[in-house]
Amino acid sequence: MALSVAPHYAVKNIDVLIEEGLNGKYGMYEAIDYTPTRLPHKKKSMIVKSFMVHHLGMSLMALDNFLNDNIMQTRFHASPMVKATELLLQERMPQREVYIKDYEIENLARVSEKQMRDIRAVREYNTPHTSVPQVLILSNGSYSTMVTNSGSGYSYCKGVAVNRWRGDVTRDNFGMYFYIQNLNSNNFWSAAYQPCNMLPEEYKVLFESDKAVFTRRDGSIETRTEVVVSPEHNVEIRTMTIANKGKHSRVLDVTSYMEGVLSPLEADIAHPAFNNLFIQTEFIPENNALLAVRRPRDKKQKEVWAVHTVVSQRSTIGPVQYETDRLKFIGRGRDLSNPLAMEAGKPLSGSVGAVLDPIMSLRCRLDVLPGESVKLAFLVGMADSREECISPCPKLSKFFYHFKDCRAFMDSQSS
Repeated sequence: MALSVAPHYAVKNIDVLIEEGLNGKYGMYEAIDYTPTRLPHKKKSMIVKSFMVHHLGMSLMALDNFLNDNIMQTRFHASPMVKATELLLQERMPQREVYIKDYEIENLARVSEKQMRDIRAVREYNTPHTSVPQVLILSNGSYSTMVTNSGSGYSYCKGVAVNRWRGDVTRDNFGMYFYIQNLNSNNFWSAAYQPCNMLPEEYKVLFESDKAVFTRRDGSIETRTEVVVSPEHNVEIRTMTIANKGKHSRVLDVTSYMEGVLSPLEADIAHPAFNNLFIQTEFIPENNALLAVRRPRDKKQKEVWAVHTVVSQRSTIGPVQYETDRLKFIGRGRDLSNPLAMEAGKPLSGSVGAVLDPIMSLRCRLDVLPGESVKLAFLVGMADSREECISPCPKLSKFFYHFKDCRAFMDSQSS
C-alpha cells in the first residue's frame, strides 16, 4: 500500500518479507509473529499462515493505483456526492487564533434552594423516534447499564462488556430485549420499541436517577418494564409488570434475548466471530438460570462468568424454556424484528454448550386473568467463578440470595 508514496522502499520491504518465508500460494501470508511468549523453543518467529480477502483486495487496489496513476481515487472523486464536498479538502488551516465572543446572559431567573431540592431529575419521552437516542446510565461503581428511549443499550462490569452493542445512532438496535407473545391471537411485540419496531397505542419512557421505566399498551395488555442496577452486587434487574385490561384471560409467553460478549467491547468489534469461539453455556434447571463462561486463552487470563435467570411472582405454565444458539433463535434470513423463535407453536430448542454464536434467552408462560397484574424479574449478573453464581453457600451465592429477596419483595407487594 506504500507503492504510491515510496515505491522503492515498498519493493525492498516485500523482498525482505519473502526472505522471511512470508510468500504463500495466494500471495503474502497474513503476518509474522515475533512474540517470545507464543513461540516454540529456539524459534525466533512464526508465520501466521492465513489469507484475508479484504487485505488481498487492498493490495490489488494499491497496485492498480500505482500502475494507472491513482485510477481508484479518480473514480471515487467522479461521484457527484464526493464532488459536492471536494472544497473541504482545500480548506486552509487558520494562520492565527480564532476567538469566539463570550455573550453575557442577563436577567437569569433565580432559583431558591428549596426549589432546587424539589426538582427531580426526571426525563419523560412519549416516542422512541427522537433525533438522537436519549440515554440513561445506571451504575453502582463496578456494574453499569446504559439504556436508550427505544429500549436498546449495553451493560459493563469492570471493563468487560456483558452484551453486544454498537454505537449506531440511526438504528440503535443492540441491547437486552424482551418479547411478549399473545398465544390467544398469535401476535407478539417487544417490551419497549426495539427490536420489533412496532409503535403501540400508548408509549411512555421515564428516565430517573435510579431507574428507567418503559410503559406501553398493546390492545388489552399493558406492560411496565423497570430497569435498575443493584447497589450491592454486580447485577441488573429488569422487572416487568403485565396487566390484562380486557374481559378475557390471556396466555402470554415472555422471552428474553441477549447476545453475551464477556470480553472488552474492543475485542468484540475487532473480530466478533473469533470472540464467540471462547464462550460456553449451560442451564441450571433448579434455579432456572443460564450460565455463560468465557474460557481463558492463556494462563494469565481468568474465567469470566455471567448468569441470567428469571423470577416469577407465581408459578408459570410448564417449565422455563431456554436457548443459547443465535441461529436457532433468529433463523436463516431473518432478524430480531421477526425471529424464528416467535413463530406460533415454536418452542426454544434448549441448546447449550460451545455454540458458534452464543446468546442467552429464557422464556416463561403465564396465564393472566382479566383485571389481573403479574410480575416477572429478569436478572443478569457477572461473577468470577461458577460457584459464585450457583452455590448455596451464603458467601458465594450473592446472586441467588438477591433473587430470593426480589421474589419475597414481589410477594409482599401482591399481598
